[in-house]
Amino acid sequence: MPGVQGCEAYLPNLAILVAGNQPQAEMAYNGLGQRLTTTAYSGGQDVTTQYVVDIACNGQPLMATAGGQTEFYLHGLGPPAGYATDWSYYLADGTRTIRQVADAQAEITLSRRMTPWGTTLAQNGEGSLAWGLGNFTRA
Repeated sequence: MPGVQGCEAYLPNLAILVAGNQPQAEMAYNGLGQRLTTTAYSGGQDVTTQYVVDIACNGQPLMATAGGQTEFYLHGLGPPAGYATDWSYYLADGTRTIRQVADAQAEITLSRRMTPWGTTLAQNGEGSLAWGLGNFTRA
């Protein structure tokens, strides 16, 4: 698929984000369309994040685990905050994509710029956002 950019679906309940010839991420979903895992690829390494979702609440993640670190989430109309070792508050853009993370003192601890396909162009600060693309999970 030379030059392909975007999301390609190969199997039911699996989406693969592709840039050029390289997969950037794979997302696996349950039969209700709720994301259960995300595997991100970068520099020959991969990181898989597993989610526990609230089936009764549109599949909102309650918990995400990646690399031995687990984070829990609060919910409102979107994800207002997450807790790993301290509370982090998510700041989204108009498409509900998390672009910044603030700590309990309202200091920005992470800031990101992304392409329309969800590829990170630049990142400043500490942390990561594993869910990305219109959602949120940080693990």
